Amino acid sequence: MGLEVEKLAPAHVKPTQRLTPLLLLAVAVIVVSTFAEPGALYAGISLLLLLAAMRGYAVLATLALSRAYVYCDVRGNVEGRPVEIIVRISNKSFIPVAFAELSFSYSPNLRLARGVRAALCLVPPRGVVEYRVAFLGRVGRHVVGPLKAVVRDPLGVFRSDEIVVMQPIYVSIVPRGSEVIVRKLWVETRSTGITRAREAGTGVEFYGIREYRPGDDIKRIVWRHLAIAGKLTVKETERESFQSILFVVDATPQMFMGPYGESPFEHAARVVTSIAGYLAKRGDLMTLLIFGKDIVFSGTMSRGRQAYLKILKTFANIPFPTEPSDEIDRDLAFQKALRVSLELLPRERNLVFLFTMVRHRGHLESIVKYVNKLRVLGNEVYVAIPITAAYEVRGLPPWAQAIYRIKMFEQVKEELRYARMLRRYGVKVLALGPELLPETIVRIIETSRTR
Repeated sequence: MGLEVEKLAPAHVKPTQRLTPLLLLAVAVIVVSTFAEPGALYAGISLLLLLAAMRGYAVLATLALSRAYVYCDVRGNVEGRPVEIIVRISNKSFIPVAFAELSFSYSPNLRLARGVRAALCLVPPRGVVEYRVAFLGRVGRHVVGPLKAVVRDPLGVFRSDEIVVMQPIYVSIVPRGSEVIVRKLWVETRSTGITRAREAGTGVEFYGIREYRPGDDIKRIVWRHLAIAGKLTVKETERESFQSILFVVDATPQMFMGPYGESPFEHAARVVTSIAGYLAKRGDLMTLLIFGKDIVFSGTMSRGRQAYLKILKTFANIPFPTEPSDEIDRDLAFQKALRVSLELLPRERNLVFLFTMVRHRGHLESIVKYVNKLRVLGNEVYVAIPITAAYEVRGLPPWAQAIYRIKMFEQVKEELRYARMLRRYGVKVLALGPELLPETIVRIIETSRTR
């Protein structure tokens, strides 16, 4: 993308602390020349001319950089993989920008994988210079930039104000569903036969025989049965039934606490993405609702690759919260999520999977209200609670894993305690790690087809 550099005027070039001693030196040399050494006059004047030349150069270089053409390229948008930001600064003038101090800002939720935040570069006349940094992709929407520059003269006597070379941009990172898990689920459910859903309808496989009813297609009449039993019967074929599935993911600040790339929200995003990849092949209706400060959803129920891509895009556009919230805010977010859920769900029986963390009594009560309201309307609701210790230690060295497990032991006990409390309220709870959740949820979906 092409970006416009902030325009500056010559008045934005200011002297540094070095100017004062050099001016005093020049004045001292000129004063000495009038009393003792006349030849020193030329040295003093030369020094003043040099300082004037440095200011003139700083002004011209600043104007050249402020009129440069900047092109920003973002490569990569998948979680867990490098996301590279390439900024090309094209100097369109004949003035070289010899000393440009670059400083780069980005979201505190990102981690720099390659490159540096500050650099000193030379932008040649009629030339191009590249500034590259790379981050380890993290699901969600993140602010990258601005890239600022300060121009100096070769002696460091004058400097410009900060020039915004690249305005802030947003980088959207999609979650990385596990292709291995999707293939495993597909092979396993097909080989075990749990995907069979015997339902009369349009299909190619035999389902059964029933008596003829007016309006039935004559081609479906079983004439052999007429000859044997003396009555008209028609053959019914079998079609696979489809489910309507709503994924609800909590995106309040509590869901973003944890190691880089391993917060409960990111864990839920990977699990939902993996399951959605399987369901896209299966042909089920599905949609995603994410609630936090705002309510975001992937649209009305749809199926196939279109529904899968909508879910990916929805996750990629969720910003990381920067301000903490209390339990009142979470309760209000749940109320909003309930209203939108009722609008999204079809009238027939649906499956709802809610991904959240329970660390407060008030939040538990909000979950129970949400589940009961949906169940009254004939939906089947499951609450998926990520078990912290099951995934948050991944990627850490052994000694750090030991320390982290000790630290999180009490929190895990608390999470499991709330999970047991939810079960006592009659809520169906899935308190599992990342390896077991996709398989467990898919089995629930496939089993529910036969009911």
